[in-house]
Amino acid sequence: MTAVLSATDALRGSLMASIDDNQINYSSTDWKTKYYEVADMLAETRAELDEFHTSSKELEEELIKEIERTEKAQQDLKVKVSRVESDRDEWKSKFISLQTTHNTTTTSLQRELDTVRQECQKLKVQLRELEMGNDDLERNERAVSSSLADAEAKYSRALEEKILLEHELFDKAHLEEECQRLKDELRGLLRSTFSFLTKDAGVEISILQDQLAALQSKVSASATESPASAAPSSSPQITPSSTEENLLNTPPPPDFQLAELSAPGKS
Repeated sequence: MTAVLSATDALRGSLMASIDDNQINYSSTDWKTKYYEVADMLAETRAELDEFHTSSKELEEELIKEIERTEKAQQDLKVKVSRVESDRDEWKSKFISLQTTHNTTTTSLQRELDTVRQECQKLKVQLRELEMGNDDLERNERAVSSSLADAEAKYSRALEEKILLEHELFDKAHLEEECQRLKDELRGLLRSTFSFLTKDAGVEISILQDQLAALQSKVSASATESPASAAPSSSPQITPSSTEENLLNTPPPPDFQLAELSAPGKS
């Protein structure tokens, strides 16, 4: 409003200055004509002034409304700015908290990762040691298996030799029993020889000597076949030459009587 009044005063001053100039410059002309011209100019100026007032009022109202809208928008923007600043502060605090949590978690995970790496390295060393121990155990197992196979083979051979020796010992015992039986028969024949001094007794003695020689050859053959039977036997060796000497040097039985020799001759 002040700006409009100042503009009107300036216009009025300019009109008065123009009137004074006209009065000075045109003093010889008709004053009525000048008066009308000035009155018309004044009416036009007033109309322009009224129009200017009307337009200025409208402009002022528009400016006031614009200012109000601008102030409202500014208030809204201030509210939004304050809200955004509060959100910013909240998100900033959240970001700082998350950053701290992230740093703490990262540090913890890094420590755990270092621990896991150390444990993994230890496990690799232990695995390598276990593999080496496993290789040693496999070598020992192969050596033990080979030794066991050799021991089983030796045991099988020893068992076979034991069975053969048992059979040979059984045969030897059987032969010893047969030899003892023949000795008993020979002793009985010797008794009958002292009672019967005939040619038939000599023939029987020679037959018995042949049987003893055959039995002795069997015993010597069985003794050469088994290595265990190479040990000295408790029974005496019998040969044909020693048999004849034993027959001549054998004492008569204690119950032998000379009357037994004469009895068959008389009959």
